[in-house]
Amino acid sequence: MNICHINVAKSFRGGERQSLLLMSELAALGQQQRVILRAGLPVEQKARAAGLNTVAVKHPLLARKRWFSGIDLIHAHEAKGAWLAHLAHRRFGIPYVLTRRVMKKPGDHYLNRQTLSRASQVVAISSAVERAVSGFTDRIIRIPSCYASLEVNPTTLSEIKQRYQGKFLIGNVGALENVDKGQIHLLNIARQLKERIPNVHIIFLGTGSDREWFLQRSADLPHVEFLGFQQDVGSYLAALDLFVFPSLREGLGSSLLDVIQAGVPIVASDTGGIPDIIQHEHNGLLTPPGDEPALLTAITRLAATPELGAQLADTALAGLERFSPKVSAKMHIELYQSIVRE
Repeated sequence: MNICHINVAKSFRGGERQSLLLMSELAALGQQQRVILRAGLPVEQKARAAGLNTVAVKHPLLARKRWFSGIDLIHAHEAKGAWLAHLAHRRFGIPYVLTRRVMKKPGDHYLNRQTLSRASQVVAISSAVERAVSGFTDRIIRIPSCYASLEVNPTTLSEIKQRYQGKFLIGNVGALENVDKGQIHLLNIARQLKERIPNVHIIFLGTGSDREWFLQRSADLPHVEFLGFQQDVGSYLAALDLFVFPSLREGLGSSLLDVIQAGVPIVASDTGGIPDIIQHEHNGLLTPPGDEPALLTAITRLAATPELGAQLADTALAGLERFSPKVSAKMHIELYQSIVRE
């Protein structure tokens, strides 16, 4: 069985990281693969670095025959890739699978309807995503994202802990785009957090279109830092006392899986696919999206009761195996085989 993956995204975000994690695990399990990517962009560079068999293209909507020669099944990992998979199916008769990662309902136009309805299967990463696509097809299977096993550099970790020694360190990792990630709600309560937790310090890791706005809003808050993109995210996560994820829209929130693996307690929004990972009072605390008083209360509570945070983090870690790359890869292989057999 030879699988052709398609990810022609121009940026490298969580979905691209997840697709490369899957491909790498499939390769480790002996799966034959080919990957179609945009030439010269971060996704292609990282796929090459991972040793994957890549096809770098400049015009990803042409469906050239040589790209799909010898392929049994196509797996598209984002929207434009899905359109290319649909075109290849129409031209060459190759079945295709789509992965859908966002909780937003697809645009109700002809191309989306055709692309989703003709797919052999749509992989939804969460219950929220499954609900979003249910009006377009009934061939949906839920396979969640997986943790990335981020490396922790002992030297870097020691330096971070030394830098924030004596602080109750709160962290947030993600694109600085408030419409989805909602970081403004954590910023809005930062002053009150300082009053309730005198040694609090908040760090944001990541870049995005709202970075300058956030910097302006936090200019008079010395206990708030925006550290930009950090290569060694795993070391920063391991240094945190609490991870806060005030998202307004989230397909699943795969970064939460990396936080759980780091053993850090979580406060997150009760929205999208996040409740598929975090169950309130069981393995984390959930607050209504945008509810700043509730967010303030939850953070203050965990700062005051570290034993509760440790208990929630331990419970979350104990349930993490279902989000492992190996489990995800095996579920995908079973799916591929069932489609090719048909």
